Amino acid sequence: MRISRYTEEVALQLAQLHKLGQLHNDVRPGNIFLNEPGAAQLGPPAPSNATEPIDDLEAISDQVDCFAPECALNGRRVDARADIYSLGCTLYFLLTGQPTFPHGTIAERLLMHPSAKPQAIIQFRPEAPARRYLRTNDGEKAVRPVSKRRGSGDGNCSLASRHRYAWLARTLAANCLA
Repeated sequence: MRISRYTEEVALQLAQLHKLGQLHNDVRPGNIFLNEPGAAQLGPPAPSNATEPIDDLEAISDQVDCFAPECALNGRRVDARADIYSLGCTLYFLLTGQPTFPHGTIAERLLMHPSAKPQAIIQFRPEAPARRYLRTNDGEKAVRPVSKRRGSGDGNCSLASRHRYAWLARTLAANCLA
């Protein structure tokens, strides 16, 4: 249950940033810390030039595993959904102990995000119920109709409601854990 709680705490922090019209651009396991009371605290956001196109892949080698595809392809068109994608990759790492795509060069791993499916979580956590969303795409398909009804499909500030972020974090975590 700690993974679920940590995911929700980070999602709520992202909601606050997004309400202010800001993006974090650096949501990854290595940038989440536990504060003194034991709550998950998101580390500092990426520099403001993080929305510029990426020319030097080595400079982002530690971020690639949670990088939303649009960040690498066209950094100027990035919105709040990129942070949420990165949070999903972080959740995958917390549940499995490995990135969504652990093998290949930096460029190959970046290209896998929009085109390949990660290994099912149940392969790492056999206690996960079989009827849960075991792959990122499965959860996305299930959440998409609800998020559109809630008005969050446009990726702008309306997506930043605290309740929507908390709901999304709980849904993602609950559907990956027993």
